Amino acid sequence: MDLSKVFAKYTIPPRAEFGHRIASFGEKAEDYKRLTGSDLICPRKRGFIRISGIESKKFLQGQVTCDVQLADRFRVFRGAHCTPKGKIIFTFSGYCDEKQDIILETHPSVTNMAIESLEKYAPFFKISITDVSQEQQSFIMTGPKIAEVLTQRVKGSFPSKVSEKIMPPFYLNYIGKEIYALTFKFEDIPSGVSLLSQFRPIGEDLADLLLLRTGFAEVTEFTTDLFIPQMLNLDRMDFIDFKKGCYTGQEIIARAHYRGVIKRRIRHLLCALEHSPQAGDIITSSSGKTIGSIASVARSSPSNVELLAVMSDSVSEFSGLKINEETGVDGRELQLAY
Repeated sequence: MDLSKVFAKYTIPPRAEFGHRIASFGEKAEDYKRLTGSDLICPRKRGFIRISGIESKKFLQGQVTCDVQLADRFRVFRGAHCTPKGKIIFTFSGYCDEKQDIILETHPSVTNMAIESLEKYAPFFKISITDVSQEQQSFIMTGPKIAEVLTQRVKGSFPSKVSEKIMPPFYLNYIGKEIYALTFKFEDIPSGVSLLSQFRPIGEDLADLLLLRTGFAEVTEFTTDLFIPQMLNLDRMDFIDFKKGCYTGQEIIARAHYRGVIKRRIRHLLCALEHSPQAGDIITSSSGKTIGSIASVARSSPSNVELLAVMSDSVSEFSGLKINEETGVDGRELQLAY
C-alpha cells in the first residue's frame, strides 16, 4: 500500500514509501513551532524482531530488564537488553501477537545488532529469532484530538501507561502526554485509513523532536554499549523491574539502583547550533573538560537544537560549550517532561 492512499490530501515526498525513513512532508524547521500542538501523524521506519517458540518468554525473561512473564496481547511492555556489564545494547517496546509470538520494536539502526546479541544466548532454548521489519509499520500520533479519536477505537479503558488491543488490529503504545505509537501489520493498514487520514502527516525530523521532549532517548547504533539504563532514566519510565529474577547485566543495574551511585543522568538542553550533532557526540566545557555525551538530538528551529545528554548532576554551567566542531556554544537547561 502506498502513502498516497492514506494521506490523499497531502503532497507525498518523491520516492517516499512505508518502511523507509521519511524526513519531511514539506515542513521545515521554521514551521515546527507552528505545527507543535496540532494533530499530527508520522510513519516511522522501525526495526521489528519476532521471537517465537514455546520457550520465548522464558528466554527473554533472562535477557531483558522488564518482566516478560506479564506480557499478553493486551499490554505493551518496554525494556532494554544489556551487556554483562550493564550497558544497553538496545531498547524496545514489545507485545505478544495472536500466535503468542513476542514482537520487539526497536530503532532500525540496531536491529541486526540486537538479533546477533540475543542469538548468543538462544542455543539452549526452543525458540527462533527473526527480523520481521518488512511486515510491520509504526506511526507516531500526537495532538489534542488524539484521545477523542482513539477512545472510539479502544476496547476497555483508554491507556495512559499500558496498551490495549484495538480494532482494526493495531497495537497502541503510550509514549507521553498526547503522544502514542500505533503499530500495524502492513496488510492491516487499509483498515486503518479512516483513522490515520484524520491527522496531518509529518516527517521523522519533527517527530524526533516531539519524542525527544518526552525525555526518552532511544538507543541507536551510535549509543549502543555506552550507557547503563539509569543514565537514560529508564528506571523512571517503567523500563526496569527491580523485583524480577536475574537477567544479563542485572547485577550491575541492581547495584546502581540500591546503592544510589548514579552520578550521571539525562539532561534536556536547548543549544544554539548551526549544524546538528549526532547521538554519541561529546560535550566539552569552556575549560576543555568533557561534561557529557549526547544521547538524542533534534533540531527545533533554524538556529537551535534540543539535546538529551547524559551529564553529571554537578554540571550547572552551559555557556561556551564545544559540541562537535562548534565552539562557544551557549546552552540552556530545560525541564524534563517527567
